[in-house]
Formats: sequence, structure tokens, C-alpha cells
Amino acid sequence: MLGIKPLLNIEDGEIIPLEKVHTRERAVEKLIEFVGEFSTIERMAIVQHNFDAEAATLIKHMADIVPGRQFPVYTYSPSLAAHLGPSAIGVMVYEGRY
Repeated sequence: MLGIKPLLNIEDGEIIPLEKVHTRERAVEKLIEFVGEFSTIERMAIVQHNFDAEAATLIKHMADIVPGRQFPVYTYSPSLAAHLGPSAIGVMVYEGRY
């Protein structure tokens, strides 16, 4: 009803709430800021049920943050979409141990 989009971080199997925003555009901006905070990124991927404009925007900005990398887009299953919603978007980041 309120249009709140929660931003969650899953680290070491624990869900940590990061922030709440009101628009999808702001959520994508916050994802970009979150990825920009990593010092060394070994692997990264976009997770979304249906590829849309937000995913394309996210990939474009990720290429600016981490140039020369590929960003695969993984789709999650309909059963997970039943819990998250079909338009949820996420970023998986594996930070190297360097």
C-alpha cells in the first residue's frame, strides 16, 4: 500500500535490512551505491525474474564502477517470485580476499 521497497543484505546466511525506499529508481540507485562501496570485486551478477529497464540501467552503471567485467543476469524461479514478487531485483557480489 505504501509502495515501500526494502533493501536487504544477505551476508554469511544472515538477512540484514539496509534501507527502505519508495521508488524502484531509488532502489536501483541504492544498489549502485552499495556495489560502489566494495574495494575488490571478484564476481558479480544481477538477479531478476524478468529482465527489464531497471536491470539494463543497473548493468550500465555497474560497467562504470567495474569496467571490463561481464555481468550475467540470473533469473530466479517462479516459486521464489511468489515470495519476492515478480519484479524484485538484486545484485550478488563476491568480494575477493585480497
